[in-house]
Amino acid sequence: MNWRALDLNLLVVFDAVMHERSATGAAGKLNMTQPAVSHALSRLRGGLKDELFIRTPDGMEPTPTPSGWPTRSVARWSNWPPRRLYGGA
Repeated sequence: MNWRALDLNLLVVFDAVMHERSATGAAGKLNMTQPAVSHALSRLRGGLKDELFIRTPDGMEPTPTPSGWPTRSVARWSNWPPRRLYGGA
């Protein structure tokens, strides 16, 4: 895996799917379409060479690899940079 080539925006999508347990729920949370979330997951799966999630009747369950990832740290960075740095409210 070439970590320099990884689009860090894909981690925000991963974090949303991890918390929502569905691509549709993550899409709503991120104001994206479900196909866009699925495409982002596909790109991340290819880059990491892992399925990341398995579809189950209860939603998308993480594979063993991402289960141990610290997703809360991804969520903290998803709001960076704070708007106040750029004069926003």
